[in-house]
Parts: sequence; structure tokens; C-alpha cells
Amino acid sequence: MIEQGTNDTLLESMVDYLVDNCNSSDVIISDEVIGQPLKIKRFVVNTNKKFFTVLHHNVLSPKMRANICRWSKIISSSEVLQERLEKVDIKTTFLPPITVDKVERKTYQNLDNFCTVGVSDVKRVTELIDYFGQQLPDKTLTVYGNETIYKQYDNVVYAGILDQVPYEKHQAYISNSESECFANSAIEASTHGLVLFLSKVDLAHNYYAKMDSNIEAFEKLSELEFKDYYHSSTIAEHYLTEKHLTAYQRILGGTYAN
Repeated sequence: MIEQGTNDTLLESMVDYLVDNCNSSDVIISDEVIGQPLKIKRFVVNTNKKFFTVLHHNVLSPKMRANICRWSKIISSSEVLQERLEKVDIKTTFLPPITVDKVERKTYQNLDNFCTVGVSDVKRVTELIDYFGQQLPDKTLTVYGNETIYKQYDNVVYAGILDQVPYEKHQAYISNSESECFANSAIEASTHGLVLFLSKVDLAHNYYAKMDSNIEAFEKLSELEFKDYYHSSTIAEHYLTEKHLTAYQRILGGTYAN
């Protein structure tokens, strides 16, 4: 698999390797490499290889359109993005980046133990930390994925980077992200029976809130309201392995056709 962030020189070296080692039954998957080098395109077109590009950003936005490779078979990590691409005659198939085997269902009275995952700028985590620290002193926020301690608050815990997030230690997951295509952490939290608080953003969060009435969606953190009783999110049930296994098998088996 060719991963996002791979530089052009390394990509060209990969093509040289594929020329010498790739056989007719191999499936090549590229993780949305920006501006696919011409050498890759020529290799795929001239050899008729089974080549897929996975899209996990809104490539229909002006700044991201260069990521659309019409000469490649396309996998979308968002159902919403897949639908929009189809409307502009770009054939694609949806595959969730993760699937789950089961989903726990829980109920809660009064939430006071929250977690969030990821600290990149798009997550707007510093805003989230300040809000909990200054406006919600009676609720705890645990931040996973951080290498830096932002501000010290008595009710904010910095847990660092872990191989697995212990969602089961928490009641609720909150994301203040400004953009999500497929929200892995939200789905993982739903799997463990957490209540989801999600910002109202394209593509994933708005779709999840539409599909699951248990999700608490908010425009701004200042609009958050808390109830006495909650049901956990069941959105992860849409991504049970059994529902998507056939699609994965078609891709990896090379039977997908544009």
C-alpha cells in the first residue's frame, strides 16, 4: 500500500520495484497521495494493473481536486463523499477504514467523564481543553494522542499516545473537529458504548448525527447542553464487519470493476 505523505522520489522508487515484482493478480492501493506522479499513472495504464486510490478528504473542495485520479479505481472512506462523486460521474465504491465485530449498548445518568482523541489543528483540541477547564469544572476530559501538554486544568488529563485508547474507562467521547471524512475514533467510542458529542461538520459528523438520534451534535461548544439520561451511540453498527466483508473481498480479490 502506498501511504499518504510519501514523497515523489520514493514513489518513483516504488514504481521501479513494482515493475520488477508485481504480478497480474496483485492489488495496489494508494492512500490518497497528493498529485500522483506521472510515472505511477503510466505504469498503471500501460500494464493494466489493479490500482486503487483511497480518498479520505473532501476532494471536491477546490484545494483538494488534484487528489482525484480518474485513471485509477477509487475507494471512498465516506458514504457522503461517494454519493457526491457519483453525481459528477466519478465512479467510486465505499469502504469503511475500520470495521467492528460488535457494539455495546449502554445507558447513563449524568455524564462527567469525557475523552477526546487526536490533537492536530483540525481537531480544535485547544479550544476544547479551554472550554472544559474554564466552563465545565465538574466534568473530566482525558486527551489522547498528545505529545504536548497545552494548559494545566484540574479536570483535564493528558494521557499521551497509546496503542489502544481505553474507551471503556469513559462515559462519553467528544470531538470538536472542523472536518472529518470518516471519524475512526468516534466509531471506536461507539463500539465501546459511549455517548458521542460531535461538532456539526461535513462529512462524517453530520452524517452520523442523521443516522443516529442518540448522538449529541453541536455547532459551538458554548451550545452544549447536558441531560439527566443518555443512550450510547449505535452508529458503529453501520460498520459491522459482516456488512462490509464482501466489498473488501471484491477489492482485495481484484474483482471490482469500474
